[in-house]
Amino acid sequence: MNNVQKMVSAIAVLMISGASAANAANVNRVGWIGADSYLPFSLYSNVTTKDTSALLGGHVVVAEFQDGRSTGALRIAYYGSNGVVYSCGPHHGQNQVWHGRWEPFTIWGVDNIKYPVVKFIDPPKNLKQQISYGTLLYDAKSGGVTFYNFINGRYWRGNTGRIQKELPAVTWKVCPDFPSAASLGATVDPRQTATTYDAVIAQGGTPIRRPDLVTAHTEQKY
Repeated sequence: MNNVQKMVSAIAVLMISGASAANAANVNRVGWIGADSYLPFSLYSNVTTKDTSALLGGHVVVAEFQDGRSTGALRIAYYGSNGVVYSCGPHHGQNQVWHGRWEPFTIWGVDNIKYPVVKFIDPPKNLKQQISYGTLLYDAKSGGVTFYNFINGRYWRGNTGRIQKELPAVTWKVCPDFPSAASLGATVDPRQTATTYDAVIAQGGTPIRRPDLVTAHTEQKY
């Protein structure tokens, strides 16, 4: 192993060790499900492609934005039943509104295994469409959810939070340009005015608790 390989290996160990410590500190918080990272083909959603529509469609994910450290910063996303998604949260140091499309999707992977993911489609830029995929773990007891993103050969913890019925009232304070609840056909919880994740979760919101949508093994041979 040369010096560069040793350095990369040491950085990877530090990242995983630091993530594990953070996970241990957050184990009792809503939405903190599973480990902080997984090897390829060792993580699969516990909600099928079909049931993902019922879980997310017409609902809101109130999450703590994850960038490798727990900051409490809010990310609020509305998943329309029509496939539209609007998200409010940090981007390059400022809160911004992102919009695109989402859909439950099945990936036909290696070793003849197919598995469910959430597909995100950005508006076209320079005639090119940006597509990304997220794997989710869902806790039906609390409504908690963790999204995992595949980056540099591993699944890493992404936005971590709760699926709920209403948009928090603080949404438009954090992102004034977020579409109105009326235009989305959404409801608002006026109690949820805090600007940090734990505080806004404690203030209210109706969690989506659907144990009937949980499937232990969603990966299938084809």
